[in-house]
Amino acid sequence: MNKLEAIVLLTTSSEIRSGQFLSFCNQFLKMKYCGMPLNIVVNNSKFDGEMCAFLNEITIFSSIQIFDVDIPPADDIYIRETKYDGKIPRLGLSSGPNILFFEAMRMFEDVNTVLVLETDCILKPNCFEVCKTYVSSMCDFLVSGSKYIGRHVSWYPGDSLFHHLNGVAFYRTGSKEFQELLKRVEDFIAMKVKMRKQALAYDVAIMTFIHENLQRDSQNKRYYTAIESKMLTNTFILNYSVDHEIDWGEIDHHYPNHVILHSKLKI
Repeated sequence: MNKLEAIVLLTTSSEIRSGQFLSFCNQFLKMKYCGMPLNIVVNNSKFDGEMCAFLNEITIFSSIQIFDVDIPPADDIYIRETKYDGKIPRLGLSSGPNILFFEAMRMFEDVNTVLVLETDCILKPNCFEVCKTYVSSMCDFLVSGSKYIGRHVSWYPGDSLFHHLNGVAFYRTGSKEFQELLKRVEDFIAMKVKMRKQALAYDVAIMTFIHENLQRDSQNKRYYTAIESKMLTNTFILNYSVDHEIDWGEIDHHYPNHVILHSKLKI
């Protein structure tokens, strides 16, 4: 049986400075005690005393810990334009988020399953209870999340941006199979960067890695087929991550039981 044992919040110094981190965390003040730890993983910022005082007001978690990855400035970039004149880091133009994610997943290799959140998520008060029940009902999985289902959806089979599992998801970090997959995906991103595919985010890279090897590596097709079968879609985490406007009535009509909405909306 699997168990959701921790919440991992990925954030950045810019989100802290802008107030986005604080706005997100305000949602926790309306929730009941969930009994799990909150682990805040940040790229390169030490929290000031005022921010730490605010975190002390949050009582729904068994503990709150802050982990500073301390990404070197040259690697801590996230540039969406495909043209970039500067030196490109090993993990490409999405190097900052990629490093933050991979380091976070390695931190919790002794934890059965974690829920990864970002500060542009809107949470319902019962989200953690629903999430714990869901994870305990699953057997063999590696990642469970949401594909993009917003208004800009594309059905083009090769459009990996719209057919991957979004980064806000459950990850079975305690699985050796998952940790090995991460190593392969990280090397895959580095290889793609050398091949001039400069912008490849970790969540898109996971499914791209699996699908490309399914097509090309006939000797290990059973392995990649098994890995793909353990990438599960759920509908109570909703990915509207490129939408700036959302029809709430439409969401509640089609997904009445959703508890986490990943969006570009201001909380």
